[in-house]
Amino acid sequence: MESFIASLKEAGIISLDLETTGLNVFSDRIVGISISIKSKEAFYLPLSHGIGINLDSSEVLPLLKPVLEGKRIIGHNIKFDYKFLLKEGIDLNVYSDTMLLSSLDDVNQSLSLKDLALRYFGVSMTRFSDLFFRRRKNTIPNIADLSPDDVYLYACADADMCLRLYRCFLERNVFIKPSLLDKIRDYSYALAPKDFTLPGLYTLERNLIKTVAHMELNGISVNRSSLEENISEITDEINLFKSSISDLASSSIDLNSNQQVANLLYNELKLPYKGSITKSKIPSVATPCLKRIEDSHPVVKALIEYRTLVKQKGMLEGYLSAINPTTNAIHTSFLQWHVPSGRFASSGPNLQNVPDDLRRHFISRESYTFVNFDYSQIEYRVIASLANEKPLIKAFNEDKDIHRQTASMLFDVPYESVSDDQRKRGKMVGFALLYGMDSFGLSDRLKMDRASAKKFLEDYFNAVPMIKSFIDVTHKQVIDLGYVETHFGRRRYIPEARSKDRKLHGYGLRSAVSHRIQGSASDILKFAMLRVTRDLNLKPAFNNTNPIKLLLTIHDSLLFEVQEGISLEEFKQRVLKCMQINIFGFCKLSVSCTAGQVWSDMTVL
Repeated sequence: MESFIASLKEAGIISLDLETTGLNVFSDRIVGISISIKSKEAFYLPLSHGIGINLDSSEVLPLLKPVLEGKRIIGHNIKFDYKFLLKEGIDLNVYSDTMLLSSLDDVNQSLSLKDLALRYFGVSMTRFSDLFFRRRKNTIPNIADLSPDDVYLYACADADMCLRLYRCFLERNVFIKPSLLDKIRDYSYALAPKDFTLPGLYTLERNLIKTVAHMELNGISVNRSSLEENISEITDEINLFKSSISDLASSSIDLNSNQQVANLLYNELKLPYKGSITKSKIPSVATPCLKRIEDSHPVVKALIEYRTLVKQKGMLEGYLSAINPTTNAIHTSFLQWHVPSGRFASSGPNLQNVPDDLRRHFISRESYTFVNFDYSQIEYRVIASLANEKPLIKAFNEDKDIHRQTASMLFDVPYESVSDDQRKRGKMVGFALLYGMDSFGLSDRLKMDRASAKKFLEDYFNAVPMIKSFIDVTHKQVIDLGYVETHFGRRRYIPEARSKDRKLHGYGLRSAVSHRIQGSASDILKFAMLRVTRDLNLKPAFNNTNPIKLLLTIHDSLLFEVQEGISLEEFKQRVLKCMQINIFGFCKLSVSCTAGQVWSDMTVL
């Protein structure tokens, strides 16, 4: 063991991969560690197999600790390994992640190590399921049930392939330029595209890995009894709606059957039909179609409400089952680079889409307060800046109501004379632009006919010609090049934009515009996260005793938990300083701040 540790101390890069009993860092344990420092050569350290000979983890881990904390460690989805080792008291020196590098190369490809091995090296690797070909049905595979002799080749191959993949990217110069990190605490510096590009984005994402891991470990506290009570209430409401809707049908009806619902609405009740025909030749009963006829009969509104309740119940049950019994919190998994735009996603459960009325179940821990920071209209600011639409940039810089300003330009009336209805329509068409809505979608939103909606969009683009030009240029770029990039160089390949299929082509064009807007906003948020982490010197802790914890990022916001005794005003000013980033050629960024002990009940700070 001593000679092995000595060889690690001499290594430049160490590739590491853990085998564990499962994915839950709070309840599962490390079974073995595979390490590679040379291509086509790796070592496996068995620590807790149920059968066979193991090394003593109480001896091995202390020997590995100075190496793993001091040397450059790489892995594939290294956030996972980092969390498990942190539980053992080892603060892994995360240097690189080959999953990250692969996603920046082409986020559309599979990021699985096995699939990447086949793509880049033509190597077909043993998969986890292959280890359990003798497993009895209905049993959960657990690598601890196998002996080290059964596992070591599989485990070593993972560490070896990670190292080989890393060197493959190294040879292609898809790598770190440290200049971006120099800008983290230079608050007067105006960020520009040259600071990012692919190496800069890699630097940004790589340095966020630990921050994201800490968010997952922190989790967010939940009121279990409140959840259970709400589920019971919604269940009763669902049953009432079921009963009232069934009473209108000539026979018993399964509300989850689209065919039976369509028969009730369009055959038995003879309601008007405004929608598409499904592949199975059934008139669509999708909720957007039902909303077009919701005033035609009480049953339609009842169906819409029933579906809303069923969806809410499913979400609540998901939250309830996800509560960790040890921490009494939900620890979602954040997907840092799986979304093409660079935006975060989350799973297990998804906390990116918690409706406002369900946020009341999320509460701060005892003696802590939630503090939320939200970029105001950042996507609108991004498109105004990228398009160089000067009237909108001026309005943002002067803190004007941007929807009133949009309406002023759209209806050609003075800013002070814009009516509430005009503002509402200006807001609607502005968001329609951001989300790629066409005249058909806008006609639904504004309750007008298709021709009027089309004319409305034309009037809007006449009022903001630079935005129209930006969209046209983006469409041409994605067709000519096959990809588009955010303001900071995050590339997305969109083959659909070159498709001859009208629907796919339209999707590709909308995706191109959306990527440049949402992706640029995402890059800004991630830079702010890194700056906040460095400025506040946020540290990990398994016992949740940290005075300041970053809990969640929801699209354009950051949710913290702050301990009593810390000045919220001082904390607010420090975070605002980090988030109000100066970007060359951009309008100023505005950040709102709210605080409270219940997520749904936050007041302006």
